[in-house]
Amino acid sequence: NPLFSDLAASREALAQLPEGQYDCVKDCVDRARLFMRGMEQRWVTLRTIGLALVREQEAFVRHGQRRLKPLTRAQLADSLGLHESIVSRAVANKYVQMLDNRVIAMSSFFDDSLPVKDVIREIIQGETEPLSDQAIADELARRGFEVARRTVAKYRDAMGVLPAALRFKEH
Repeated sequence: NPLFSDLAASREALAQLPEGQYDCVKDCVDRARLFMRGMEQRWVTLRTIGLALVREQEAFVRHGQRRLKPLTRAQLADSLGLHESIVSRAVANKYVQMLDNRVIAMSSFFDDSLPVKDVIREIIQGETEPLSDQAIADELARRGFEVARRTVAKYRDAMGVLPAALRFKEH
C-alpha cells in the first residue's frame, strides 16, 4: 500500500505516531517489500527456466512427443547456473500450454519416456489383434527404440492400456 510505504519513509510520521506503531508500520512495509521481491525473483526464475526448456526442446514444442530429447533437471540447471533443486521446485506442479493448445506439466519436458509411449500408443491403435508386451518391444526395436518387455509393460500400465489378454477388438 503506497500510504504505508510513504508513512514508513516519513520522518514526520515517526514523530506523530504513538510509540511502537511506527515500528509496526515500518516492519509491515519491510516484510511486504521482501515478499514482493521474492515473488518477482520466483517469476524471473520460472521464466528463465521456461525459456530454456523451449530452447532446448524446440522440436518437442513444435512437432510433438516423438521429438522430445533426453534432458535432465541437472543438465538444465547446469546450463543456467542454477542448483538442480531450484529447477525441480520451479517446474513442480506447473503447466504450460503447447502450440496445439494442449496443456502439459512442465515436468514433461524431462520425461524421456514420452516418445516411446507415443509409439506404443500408435502400435496398439494399429494392431489387428492384441499384441503381447514382447511383440510390442520387438516392434519398438524395429522402429529404433530399444526397450525391454518389462519397460513396455510399465509404460502400457502407466498409459492405462490393458494387457494383450484383456484387450478385445470390436468388429
